Amino acid sequence: QTVQGRGTAGAQRGGFFQGRVPGGIPPHLLHERNPAWNPTLKDAAALCARSPSSLNRLIRMATGKSFKSFIIEHKLSRAESRLARHPEKTIAEIAGEFGYNDSLYFSRIYKRYRGISPKAMRENTVNS
Repeated sequence: QTVQGRGTAGAQRGGFFQGRVPGGIPPHLLHERNPAWNPTLKDAAALCARSPSSLNRLIRMATGKSFKSFIIEHKLSRAESRLARHPEKTIAEIAGEFGYNDSLYFSRIYKRYRGISPKAMRENTVNS
């Protein structure tokens, strides 16, 4: 996919955000085929043919979140889905799939953003 007037940089990276982009955020910002991709604001801005401040402002206006929080939320949403659908996988395995090589760091970030540990979320999902 490409964004009109933005070239093919997004198309070269693969299937991005599948048209679910809020408020005009370029659809090729988040890489769906490589969930471990962890872009810097500068790299993402270059990919979107914007300045870093312009991209950060666009994301903040559309989501109310900073670029970093937007990326983390996206990764955690996808990881949460995998945790629920794949109980046979360890939390460390799923964390690694999303670029978190330290499962303890992943658990701290998850709890900070979700208010519950990934283990507790998984237990609640299994028991409901």
